[in-house]
Amino acid sequence: MWAFNKVANTVVVFSARPAKVVDVIEVGLPWPCRRDDSQLVALRSRILDLLGNEQVAA
Repeated sequence: MWAFNKVANTVVVFSARPAKVVDVIEVGLPWPCRRDDSQLVALRSRILDLLGNEQVAA
């Protein structure tokens, strides 16, 4: 597995048009981190869930 060089401190998830902030997520993961890190996988799932829910609601 490869490691990320940097992970963003904050992820802002926006809604579809008109764009509104759906969630602001503080990452708080040390870097470099592995792609299979359980915290990173959970964060990715949370973000994708937010984006998926937004598509259904749109």
